[in-house]
Amino acid sequence: MLSDPFIVTETGTGEKFIQTGAETGNTVLGLPNPMSQQDIERLHLDRYREDYFALHGRFPFRSALEGSNPPDFVVTSANGDVWGLDCAVFADPSRRMAADMMRIFRKKLRLTAGKRDFSRIRGCQVSVHFSKSMDALPPRPKDRDAVIESLLDAMATCPYEREAWIRLNAEIAWNPDRMIGSWPKSDYSLDNGAGFYVNLRYSDDESRYLPMGFEVRLNMQSTDSVSGLFARLNKLVTDHDKAGIQHLLITAGGPDQHARCYSEENMTVRFLLDEHSDLQPEAKGLKAKHLRRVTIHSWGSKTIVDLPLTRVSHT
Repeated sequence: MLSDPFIVTETGTGEKFIQTGAETGNTVLGLPNPMSQQDIERLHLDRYREDYFALHGRFPFRSALEGSNPPDFVVTSANGDVWGLDCAVFADPSRRMAADMMRIFRKKLRLTAGKRDFSRIRGCQVSVHFSKSMDALPPRPKDRDAVIESLLDAMATCPYEREAWIRLNAEIAWNPDRMIGSWPKSDYSLDNGAGFYVNLRYSDDESRYLPMGFEVRLNMQSTDSVSGLFARLNKLVTDHDKAGIQHLLITAGGPDQHARCYSEENMTVRFLLDEHSDLQPEAKGLKAKHLRRVTIHSWGSKTIVDLPLTRVSHT
């Protein structure tokens, strides 16, 4: 699930930013889990061909064979042109890393049932963060397990005053305008930068229907500027602008190795395409020496956009 994106304009420069909240990803049923990089590339290419056919009534090429990496594929068009095609994804690696860490956290949480006492946070929503700030990079893989275990220990032992919050919520409901002198503690930070916020959301009866008696969510926020997103796109183009690669297919919001799709990636790339002047039709676009076509394919919306491209000399 993803909270709605928030678009703001900086007063000084006039540049726009898109702010997105926590997301866990939606699993595509029926796909292998995990998938290899080759499986992901083939899946993205096949979905691109299907969506292209739905839009234009014909396929973008008549055959696609495995390439020598690079390119990922060798495709042949209807008129016999043979091009090298590479696949890439438009994604924020830190968000995908955090979402993957949340997947592991949920798994370890289920496995710890009966070994830790979480009765203090029964009926609560626990918003977890793995780093000091919501937009910071998640821990490195080698530190991941230690951070998760420390969070689970803290959640089980935190001095959350559940009964005090129940009384306070009842008082606020009875008199919404009353002044609150002090609030019971609800946020907890660990020395390693991780932490969580506890919010009482459910009654005892309702909490019985929650798998652990409470629910957890990822608390992460990303803020991306138009120029920052354009730099990310430009780096993808530069990295794949090599001899033997004529077509770069960039997928936004497509399944990752665990068959999860992140709708934030569709929204972010749409924001970039709408807002950056160099990506508008007839604009100068991106620069490339070898590439002849750069395509952005949005998995969720099934839209396909060929970006404007300026060819530069091979000096």
